[in-house]
Amino acid sequence: MTKSNTNVSTFTTLSESELFNRFLDAPYREGGLTSLSANEKSECTMLERYFSYGGFDTECLPDDLPEFITDTLRNCDDPIIELDAVIGAFEAMARSLHLILNSFEELARETRTEAPSEDATDEEHRKWEENPRYVLAETERSAA
Repeated sequence: MTKSNTNVSTFTTLSESELFNRFLDAPYREGGLTSLSANEKSECTMLERYFSYGGFDTECLPDDLPEFITDTLRNCDDPIIELDAVIGAFEAMARSLHLILNSFEELARETRTEAPSEDATDEEHRKWEENPRYVLAETERSAA
């Protein structure tokens, strides 16, 4: 077992923001973050390890969202508070998006056109599967 021979001779007083930036840029330790597990230095930083994406698999989120968030966090005075707020905002948004998804899926099931009859051609069944249609009663909307 090897012992670390690192001698600390100077200390630097940092703001929370400065400490956070150093944390993001610090090397990730392979095998875990604690000294009780393997701790070979990785080629990637903490930021690269935990928050790097080649882009999202959706058109709804901009590819540069992770960079925007980390750039904003790097420049804020209270990264712990702000990071917690970002997480809370994403969790709330995710819950709302789940509600929207579930409600829309239910509406789609309720309004889907009937499946072709058993004596319909394979082509008619294929079209019904590949190009779903929905029937919705038209109602008159009044301005509020």
